[in-house]
Amino acid sequence: MHTEFLLQRLFLSSETEAAADATDVQPDDIVDLRAEAEAPVPGAEAIHGVHSFALINGGPTDPAEVRRAARFILGQLKEDKRVLLH
Repeated sequence: MHTEFLLQRLFLSSETEAAADATDVQPDDIVDLRAEAEAPVPGAEAIHGVHSFALINGGPTDPAEVRRAARFILGQLKEDKRVLLH
């Protein structure tokens, strides 16, 4: 994947701006990397919904969960989908 492709398909948003960014970006998928709540991105919508992965800030993170998140994101990008990371 080239940089230009990634810049057109992969987006990063803060918790407080995720809903507005999802409206602007209109992603196929929203990926919640911290699995922090039942409704991780209140008000945000994506074509294929929100997918959560439990990557823990400042604590131990299961390497298998990191691989699972990376594989999911790469798979979506390979399918030419737009992904918003939160």
